[in-house]
Amino acid sequence: MIDQAPFIVLLISPSPGVGKSTLGKNLPVYLKGLKEDLPVAYLTDERAGVKEMFALPGQRVVSLLSSEHFADQLSLGEYGIEYAFLERVSQDFSAFFTETKYPGVVLVDLAIDHPAVTELLSVADLLLMPVKNPADLGKVVRLRKQLAVTTGNSDPLWLLPSELGGGGDYQAAAQSLDFLRFAADERDLQVLELTYQNDQRVAQQACGGTRSVLTRLPQSPVHYQLQQLAEFVLQQLGSEQQLQRRLAGLAKQKRLPKRAALVSLNCPLCGRAVALQDAHYLESIPTRKRFLLHADCMLGALKNISGKDFLSSFGLALLFPASYLGGKADQAKLLLLDRELGLLEGEEVGSENCPQLGEFFHAVTGRYLPELYQDFLLISPARPVEELLSADWYRSFCRLRRDLRQAWDEEKIV
Repeated sequence: MIDQAPFIVLLISPSPGVGKSTLGKNLPVYLKGLKEDLPVAYLTDERAGVKEMFALPGQRVVSLLSSEHFADQLSLGEYGIEYAFLERVSQDFSAFFTETKYPGVVLVDLAIDHPAVTELLSVADLLLMPVKNPADLGKVVRLRKQLAVTTGNSDPLWLLPSELGGGGDYQAAAQSLDFLRFAADERDLQVLELTYQNDQRVAQQACGGTRSVLTRLPQSPVHYQLQQLAEFVLQQLGSEQQLQRRLAGLAKQKRLPKRAALVSLNCPLCGRAVALQDAHYLESIPTRKRFLLHADCMLGALKNISGKDFLSSFGLALLFPASYLGGKADQAKLLLLDRELGLLEGEEVGSENCPQLGEFFHAVTGRYLPELYQDFLLISPARPVEELLSADWYRSFCRLRRDLRQAWDEEKIV
């Protein structure tokens, strides 16, 4: 699901000479350096530049085609970076990326007038734009409007103030990037706190061939700025806001399993999106509200119960108000069953051994525990999210639910 979708970073600039190409060639190296097991791909419209930087001896630079599998077209080059040349694009180029499986970062470094930019705006998870000239902010605003129309929001767009390049009509004011930041703030544009500095040593020692800032200038200010920028990209990759946005994008692109539309993908215990980790499927009876629940959240919530040793091996959990069986109104009854619905453990749960119990029931049912009577929560064992949302798994769950109802009616469980 989302863990197989590429995280697409689009790097463009409204004007040349602000360090975009150097930034584009070096950022993948820093991403790989900070997270070695993360797949990183670099796509660009500069064939010579990508060949010099990443191609191994004897390798040729392959042009990316939307008619072929994405990962199969990438060449593995220097620093462990995969790369390809992006020349022409077809009308279905955005669809090509929505269908691509690549569990890593794809950095696309293009000229702003490249035909692929329009297509990529609809699928980009992060849009980075190095800028120096305040007059270029008009172009940025137009691009933001296009992004908002295409995707419904402009949150992915971030400006990187650059000391490289000219200031145009604002030459005097542009000597201080404070004016650029002020002008961007007036237009409600997001601006990174770091500044891309003009270090002549980069052009002299870390440009051309396979020379990178990381290997040639590891103590320079630009090195630390690139490191911070790579950390920002990784932070965006793992942020809750980005996760929610990517889930919404996948839903809009119809890339999520059909059952995802019927299940809340926000964990009722922590409120965060459930997408990458193993999770429990939760269904309330009789309201049939459906949720995914982080396995770690459930384990944390029930860590003080006496039957906690069964939390990793149960076949089905049943949670319901203890008042249904004559117990206290502010407590719940928890039954942990094996795969044949045999009772592993049964105990009453309250605020003493599960402080989140009341809020949990309210999040799932819309009511607090004393207000409930015949409400039952069925909780599955932890499974990968994609499996829990599959039609085959849900059919097996329905059979188990039917068997549970029959066993309950025959008083074989309680």
